[in-house]
Amino acid sequence: MTMILSRKLFVFTILFAISCCLWSLTEDKRNLAEKTANTGTNKRNATQIEAPNITTEIFIQLSGQFGNHISKIAAGVAVAIELESRGRHTSLTLLRPRRGHSAEQTTALLQQCFPSLRNVSFDNNHPDLVPKPLSWNQDSPSDFDKAIDLIFKSKTTSVLIDHLSGLDLIVDRHYKALRRFFTIDCCSSKIQPYHTVFHYRNFEREMPRRGKQKGYEELSAQFVNELFHDNNHSTPILIVTPYAPDVKNYVDVLQNQGRVVHTLAKSTPLLDFCMLISATETIIGLARSTFFLWAGFLGNAPHIRAYSIDSEWKRQSNSPVWDHYNWTDPELNERFHFELYHLSSR
Repeated sequence: MTMILSRKLFVFTILFAISCCLWSLTEDKRNLAEKTANTGTNKRNATQIEAPNITTEIFIQLSGQFGNHISKIAAGVAVAIELESRGRHTSLTLLRPRRGHSAEQTTALLQQCFPSLRNVSFDNNHPDLVPKPLSWNQDSPSDFDKAIDLIFKSKTTSVLIDHLSGLDLIVDRHYKALRRFFTIDCCSSKIQPYHTVFHYRNFEREMPRRGKQKGYEELSAQFVNELFHDNNHSTPILIVTPYAPDVKNYVDVLQNQGRVVHTLAKSTPLLDFCMLISATETIIGLARSTFFLWAGFLGNAPHIRAYSIDSEWKRQSNSPVWDHYNWTDPELNERFHFELYHLSSR
């Protein structure tokens, strides 16, 4: 009897020990799982905390002259606004043009005009490791949003603003913010504003061989009256241009029609820009000129008439015949008027 009880006690002890081991093993697994879960949660929380602290350096490759520089910088500012609205820190790095004798003059003009650029360096070389250009947003706002999403989700630390222009995207979406960023204080208070200012860009002088082939065709002097058909003959017209001697034909045609025409005795890009942004009623110029468009964006003229030409040269250039933008901002739509003239100036 005693032997039977001992055997039962022995079996019970063995079973009890096995149960304890299994319970201990189960607890170890449970604790490990909880620890892993907590670690994962902590990592996710850390990621959520750290994500906004990532800084994306926005490289802006400058090119062209005054208007093109502003367009490139505006594109970088627009990307910065989009990223910062999602909690991302950004920094802007301006890369000086790879070539061009007027780069230093353009830089000086930008820093003279815009307080926001006075402490920014324009002397950076092109980086050795160039990030992928942000250039896939030319077609629609949704494409622009996808580009911003890609930068944000991939935690990209650098992006190159090179081919991003899309004035119908960035200006439309950030019109008022860009006007604040590009606040101008370089125009003299002694400037006498004109009611109507006409900007003659004269791309043919700058690009005699390829200007028209690339679609940069302007209305010739013989048709310039078309631009002023509804303008009061007694209202003075100021013509601003980077190539003053070439404007004589335009002045002669308009004066022969009884119009009052003025030109600047000593024209400079700065003075031309200031006269455009200070116009009290109307400015007129080529829709393909970024200099003219930015004078419209940043100025106060209630009517901005940006024209294009439908000509044989324009059609052969494989560029849009009618340059215009599909804006949704009410103020932009009210101020800008895109006109198309079916004239041949070959």
